[in-house]
Amino acid sequence: MIAGLCDIALVDPAETPGRFPQLEFDTLPYIFPNAEVGVQVYWDILQKYGGNIELKDVKVLGAATIAPSNYAGNKPAQKITISRA
Repeated sequence: MIAGLCDIALVDPAETPGRFPQLEFDTLPYIFPNAEVGVQVYWDILQKYGGNIELKDVKVLGAATIAPSNYAGNKPAQKITISRA
């Protein structure tokens, strides 16, 4: 539902699970190798599919994703190591 007036807003589909089901795929762990690839894929999908149904009443100006940050191991993390690629 679109109501009221807003010039610009930042919306995270993950904050409202189920409201934008076609746009929530970017929260899956390790789906993108890095944020740059993630936002390129996300933008392409927004342009091809998202605007047709879930965002048809708004104008999308941009998108953002974060680098994979989920830990998927079988041992507790003891320390954090940051690698620079």
